[in-house]
Amino acid sequence: MTENKKGLILKVQELSGSTQLAQALMAKLLELLEPVFGVSGTATLAGKVSGGAARIVEATGVVYDALTEEELTAMVAYHESEHGKSATAKMPAIMQQAMEIGRQMGQALAEELFEEASERRESSLHRAVTGPLFIQNPADA
Repeated sequence: MTENKKGLILKVQELSGSTQLAQALMAKLLELLEPVFGVSGTATLAGKVSGGAARIVEATGVVYDALTEEELTAMVAYHESEHGKSATAKMPAIMQQAMEIGRQMGQALAEELFEEASERRESSLHRAVTGPLFIQNPADA
């Protein structure tokens, strides 16, 4: 991968919000770990978190290698355009709404499947209890 391509990938990640997402994830991690490490460990953690965000950006950058330099250049141009900036600014809210819809649908599906599984289990239990192997009257034995 050329240095130019690496630079384009970093630019696309920055303009698309990927870099900020990695930083936000690591900041949340810091927030969660701070009580464990206490105030004295916060500076050390902050350094690790900052480095962690950079490592995430670098590690995920390899997936962009599937794109050509022309495609990456076009993506940079789009993200720097008025429409690209507008779309990128709206994307976090869109993704949050989409994830919430997916969560609700997943929960509804899980409830349906649980209900169906419960009905099947009850039906199987009923067949087992009333089936031909079950002796209804001990005197019949």
